[in-house]
Amino acid sequence: MLQKLEPLLDKRKPKLCKGVMEEVNNFSWPDEHVQSISDLDRLIDKYKFKDAQPILKTTIEKLKSNLS
Repeated sequence: MLQKLEPLLDKRKPKLCKGVMEEVNNFSWPDEHVQSISDLDRLIDKYKFKDAQPILKTTIEKLKSNLS
């Protein structure tokens, strides 16, 4: 799911990101990741997308590395 999100971030497609985030939110994450996922979802909504892009990518990388 996170891998599907990254190309959308690169192409600045916030509406498509919201669809992927619905999948991400429905996934059963370990407790330590719930806040990061919530922050990721909020960032997609809150900021101008180009401003949020580096923060989003950093959050995704952190989540991916913690899942390995």
